Amino acid sequence: MPAGATRWSSRAPLAAALAVLAAAPLAMGVISSGTTGFNGLHLNFYLGADTWYNQGYTGSRAVVANIEGGQVWNGHIVLSHVSTYIKGPGVPDAPPAWFPAGTPNFDRHATQVGHVLAGRTALENPNPSLHRGMAYGAELWSGAVAVQMAGTGFNTTFNSVLDTYQIALLDGVGGRTADVVNSSWGRTGANQNGSATRVRAIDNLIYRTGKVVVFAAGNSGPNSGSVQDPAIAKNDITVGALGNQFGAPPYNTIAGFSSRGPQAYALPTSPLSANNLLGVRAPVDICAPGEDFTMALYDGASGGNANAGFNNTINNAWVFNTDGTSFAAPTVAGFATLMTDAAKDRGFARGTDGRVIRSVLMTSADKTQGWTNNRVTIGPTATTTQGVDWVFGAGRVNMSRAAATFLQGTTDLQGLAGGAVQDTGWDFGQVAEFAPNAYTFAAPLLAGSTFTATLSWWANDLYDPATRLESSVQWGNQDNLDLILYQLLDDGTELPVYQSISKYNLNEHIFWTVPTTAQYILRVQFTGVIYDFLSGPASEPYALSWAATTIPAPAAAVLLALAALPARRRRPVS
Repeated sequence: MPAGATRWSSRAPLAAALAVLAAAPLAMGVISSGTTGFNGLHLNFYLGADTWYNQGYTGSRAVVANIEGGQVWNGHIVLSHVSTYIKGPGVPDAPPAWFPAGTPNFDRHATQVGHVLAGRTALENPNPSLHRGMAYGAELWSGAVAVQMAGTGFNTTFNSVLDTYQIALLDGVGGRTADVVNSSWGRTGANQNGSATRVRAIDNLIYRTGKVVVFAAGNSGPNSGSVQDPAIAKNDITVGALGNQFGAPPYNTIAGFSSRGPQAYALPTSPLSANNLLGVRAPVDICAPGEDFTMALYDGASGGNANAGFNNTINNAWVFNTDGTSFAAPTVAGFATLMTDAAKDRGFARGTDGRVIRSVLMTSADKTQGWTNNRVTIGPTATTTQGVDWVFGAGRVNMSRAAATFLQGTTDLQGLAGGAVQDTGWDFGQVAEFAPNAYTFAAPLLAGSTFTATLSWWANDLYDPATRLESSVQWGNQDNLDLILYQLLDDGTELPVYQSISKYNLNEHIFWTVPTTAQYILRVQFTGVIYDFLSGPASEPYALSWAATTIPAPAAAVLLALAALPARRRRPVS
């Protein structure tokens, strides 16, 4: 039976937007935000993307795919480069009779998201930096999963979804696959715990391919436990939305509509069954701006749009003041594409792995107002059993810091077992039971500096892509890893000073102000298994990134009173 889904945007375009925007001068950045359209903050630059552009990384060595209900319209001036369209079984072409046969089912929401992800500058724009999406140099594919549009949402089947992701990630088009996939849609209805078969099957495709998949957390906030599938997947990057863009700094608080944890977790008891544990998982990995976007407008008669009586396709129209985790997700996915571009250019063989990119993005994130991982300190040791913040994940994406972490310092050690490292960098390793991997800093960490580190790994649940059958989905394996920072004392004793030991997450995160200039060692430890029906070796591949900076940690902030956030309309864009 078809399953209901929705686009994760929360404020509908203004009714008069088309006429006004078609006449608007192309003067400011589409990926900027503002109350009147083109007069707001240029998000590419605010979030540090220019650090990558200035080094020649625009996504040009990468393929990024946007997968959601309908397709990205390539008739708009910023999206004319979209030429590869993929879809699962039962997904229709554009329905109006006046569309040429085989025309993709173009969709307003997909067009907006595609623009944020990888839109390009309009030729008539005198300022070449404006109207660009985050990875404007990338090859952009579009995928559709909706078998039927249904007003503000759409219907899917298991295979309309899974076959589309499998084409992008595994099967490919013309011998090529997508390096990064973004999806800004989700299933409506009950809150999720990760047990849905399509969620586990997508996780399997990510595990098989090592690709980066980014999902919008959803617009079901401010309730906790409100991240829905497919964003509740374990091997993806789940993105929440920030609001309050007029604060100082901008986008420093959570958007009221953004879905968040703590989330339920499905604990498998057999390959085919699981129990439900409430409120034990931090589902959001990172946040990005999600309010008041200005984007390309498709107002044609396909994709479930209401104006079925005419085909209005002005190719330089824009929509203002649009909100949703729908637009936070492609911001992060575009940045992941820049990182993939750089990894390919610099020969980082393991730098395109989704675990590495998730880890570096999280380590580099700014801590937002009210951020906490609820650590407690007993004696000399600070401990978090949560890892990251229930609401913000690791915080607000910061691509300038990501460049320092990813491109400077230690850039992947040889082998898989740790070693001597600089105070900033990343590694791809593999840890075994009873044999923790140690990362020894070559120079002392300085008192007053901020030390951040993220450990990231994946679950291995089962799905057979050869048969593409929902019945082939089973629970497989999830290991439990811990991340511990030690101070090396003068007598050679190792004193644990910070440990991230969350049980049901697949990230561990340290955020700490160094109290004493000293030598430190960071260890990755295999603690056990959460479930294992594969009987494989007791070892786990992982990504680790770290950064010691002299930027002071922010003062302790009172947790944001979510109930006091301004009310926002949360009607999905049709």
